[in-house]
Amino acid sequence: MRVRLGYTVNEEDVLTEAANIVSLSGGQIQRALEVFKELQLTLKGQDAEGGFVIQNPTKGLELIDEFRKILFSVDTRLGEVGEIVAGYLDYYARQLTAVEEAPEPTPLTDAASSAVLSESSE
Repeated sequence: MRVRLGYTVNEEDVLTEAANIVSLSGGQIQRALEVFKELQLTLKGQDAEGGFVIQNPTKGLELIDEFRKILFSVDTRLGEVGEIVAGYLDYYARQLTAVEEAPEPTPLTDAASSAVLSESSE
C-alpha cells in the first residue's frame, strides 16, 4: 500500500529537495534496465553471453510484470515531483502577481507621508 508523506522545507530548498526525491528512483531505474535486457534475451532465447537457450515465455511474462511495476513506481514518483515543481512555480507566480498588483504611490499619499515625517521630526 502506498501512503502520501508531507514535510516542509525552506522555499529556496524546494527544487533541491525535488531533485533529491527524483534521485531516490536511481536504483529502480538501474533495476529496470537490467530487467529490460533480461526480458529481451529471455524472449529471444539467448543468455547474457549471446548463447542460445530454450525460450521461456513464462519467465518472460514474469519479467514483463516486474518491469511494469518498476516503471509504475518511477512514474508515480515523477508525478509527485511534478506536482511539487508545479506548486513551486505557482507560488512564485502568485508572489510576482502580488508585487505587480501592489498600488503605486500617488502624489497625495507621498505628500501625506512627507507631512507625517516632517511633523514627527519637529
